[in-house]
Amino acid sequence: RIQGTGVAPRSVYYSVGQNTNDHKTGSPTLTITGGAGVFSVAQTAVNMGVGDRVTYNSSSIAYVAGKISTSIWTLATAQGGMPADVTNAVVDSIAHEYASLREAVSGADDANHLDTSDLTLGYILNVPCYYDSGPGSNAVYVGGWTTASNNFINIYTPNNTASECNQSQRHAGKWSTNAYRLEIQNMGDGCVFWINTPYVRITGLQISYDNGGSGGYGIMVSWVNHEGVDISCCILREISAVKNAYGIFVGDWAEKCRIWNNIIDGFNVGISSKWG
Repeated sequence: RIQGTGVAPRSVYYSVGQNTNDHKTGSPTLTITGGAGVFSVAQTAVNMGVGDRVTYNSSSIAYVAGKISTSIWTLATAQGGMPADVTNAVVDSIAHEYASLREAVSGADDANHLDTSDLTLGYILNVPCYYDSGPGSNAVYVGGWTTASNNFINIYTPNNTASECNQSQRHAGKWSTNAYRLEIQNMGDGCVFWINTPYVRITGLQISYDNGGSGGYGIMVSWVNHEGVDISCCILREISAVKNAYGIFVGDWAEKCRIWNNIIDGFNVGISSKWG
């Protein structure tokens, strides 16, 4: 783990989709030199990109941290370090790390990943979200993490096809069934996306909420001094248009939140900020 003042944090990447099926192209071998992974067969899957787990030589694992070309991808270990060099290793699979966003934000601190929930030890946790074949269907709770302004949680849809992914996973300014989305049905008076940790960035998600109750929240930022929360470029829609449904709700003392460039439709209240 990286500790000490002045040490740049490591970015770690764990991807989310609707499954963890193998989506490698062909039967490639992999050569890693100084963190650059060269595949003998170009990897062209439309749902491949940063955060995907590459398993090779039966049990070795690295995560995609960047794209140079469809044949060359930057790779990192689970804790953001440089994987050992290899030559012509057989690639067993390339897959998303988690089958749901809820699993990712609740499980990325386990022994197989960061092995800590304290990002101030020197990490930035990136959770890129991909469209495979349908929507995510589980509500998300982001809590229990120790964060700071330089050690934050970044949940987003990758959209840079030169440096992140083969195909943009983000909507193009209107609701899209071919981009990553969360769709929650008949959840009652609950919350689709609950942020209960400071320093969280949410970018480019689609959230659909069919309430089935008398109220609820698309995104809620909790009440206690949760500064450093950014919500941008998201689309939120409420299908049943019930009373007391909030698109984005910021509670008491959730200071220094920034909310911009979002589309909010169907909620009784688009954005509400309740200050103490």
